[in-house]
Amino acid sequence: MILDSNRIPEGHSAATQVVDLAAYKGDLPAFSGEIPCEAEIDRSGGNLYIQLRFSGVFKLECSRCLEQLTILLKAPSGSS
Repeated sequence: MILDSNRIPEGHSAATQVVDLAAYKGDLPAFSGEIPCEAEIDRSGGNLYIQLRFSGVFKLECSRCLEQLTILLKAPSGSS
């Protein structure tokens, strides 16, 4: 998620964005589709406090048995 800090207002705000990680495919395991992101932002003067939530499905290989695994990666973890 890319945020322009100059456009974030004082106080509390929120942002959502769907991220396409195509530019990072060489650095990441295979993944399915885009990654939805949500940010809760609090600005106090020059300080930004950001809580980021995202989830995505990644395709990994088990290093022990070499089976293909589909893993949901979610942060923060838990339900929401």
